[in-house]
Amino acid sequence: MRKFIGLIVVVMLAFVVTSINVEAKSKPVVSSFSWTEQSVDFGGDLNICVNGFHSFEYTIYAGQNKVAGSVVVSINANGDFVLNVDLIDGALASEAHLFVYSELSQLPVKRVAPGQAPYQLGSLGLNTFEYTVSTTELVDGDSFYFVFHMALVDEDVLNPSGVAGETAYVGGPNGPTSGSWFYAFGFEVIACDVVFEMPVIYVAFHAVYGEETVWALGELSFIELGLTNSRWGWQLTFDANPETFDLYAGAAQNDLSKGEFIGTLTLSWDGQYVTFTLQLADGVELSEIQIHVDYLPVDTISPGQLGYQASDAPFTSSWTVSLLPESDR
Repeated sequence: MRKFIGLIVVVMLAFVVTSINVEAKSKPVVSSFSWTEQSVDFGGDLNICVNGFHSFEYTIYAGQNKVAGSVVVSINANGDFVLNVDLIDGALASEAHLFVYSELSQLPVKRVAPGQAPYQLGSLGLNTFEYTVSTTELVDGDSFYFVFHMALVDEDVLNPSGVAGETAYVGGPNGPTSGSWFYAFGFEVIACDVVFEMPVIYVAFHAVYGEETVWALGELSFIELGLTNSRWGWQLTFDANPETFDLYAGAAQNDLSKGEFIGTLTLSWDGQYVTFTLQLADGVELSEIQIHVDYLPVDTISPGQLGYQASDAPFTSSWTVSLLPESDR
């Protein structure tokens, strides 16, 4: 009997020693983490109706707590997500990786290698860019969840942006408190209370860059419209909300190879006002801006008669204005 009890004690001691050795060799216990609807960043509602849905703005963080820019997420006419990235001055995204989830439970609780992302953009080198993610169906009230990673560099190493070399994520700060950091954000599909049917709005955008005339590139030239026999320039047909057009300086005879691309003009419509937003190339400033915006086609090529004359020159890429179409004034 004593031998039997002694054997039991030996076995129990062996079990305890084995358990201690296993625990000693295992990795430290990581505190648990789970996402909730409250911890996910659902952004700031811009209160702008785009294609029948609300749009939202989110902050980009680099190195966990450095503000590196913003992302605006909207829904296009095809029912797809459109992500417009705008980094701080001097910062460029060298690559970007995007994960999209339809359920909160699908969000990862630890950082997933960016190279595994289903949506990837490499060799970007851009301060601003747009990315579209196709969706099958968007229903009012549904929520989607994103993990959006970017690698940042400086546009000019002599003028550092302060975020170069940093990992950047959109949303948060809201991720796990242990392990490799990352943030996530959500988008709730919210239909506008009033859905406006997009009308056809005719626009002519004229500006002056240095000694050169600038026009926004449209579908029909002034020559094709019968407004002139030789002078260059175009009328825009704005019928998708929002919509972006290229700006050219000095494109004589409507020949783009003779001109210089100097940036873009984005138009959006809220049911009443058309908002004009410039995104100009580095170093470009405009000394004049004149605009025709109406439900009726352009009937003059004289900049002074287009209808709207902007003030407070010079105009840079931060310039924006909202105008009622002429027929509504």
